[in-house]
Amino acid sequence: VIDMGGTDYISSAGLRVLLLAAKKLKGNGGQLVLGAMNPSVRQIFELAGFLSIFAVEADVDRAVAKLTGAAAGA
Repeated sequence: VIDMGGTDYISSAGLRVLLLAAKKLKGNGGQLVLGAMNPSVRQIFELAGFLSIFAVEADVDRAVAKLTGAAAGA
C-alpha cells in the first residue's frame, strides 16, 4: 500500500517507478494498492491511463483492507 495523500504532483518518472514496482510485485504474487490519492494526482493517473492498471482506494485503510481481504471499517 502506498499512501498518496501527501502527493500533490507526480511526474512521468514517478509514474514509471510505480509501474515498475507494480510489475515487480505482481511477478512475485503481490499487488500494489494506492490510497488517499488527491484529485489532481488522480487526474494525472486518469490521463495517463493508469487508473486501469492500479488499484486505487479512497483512503489508506480501504487500501489495506483490499489487500487483506477484510471489509473496510470492520
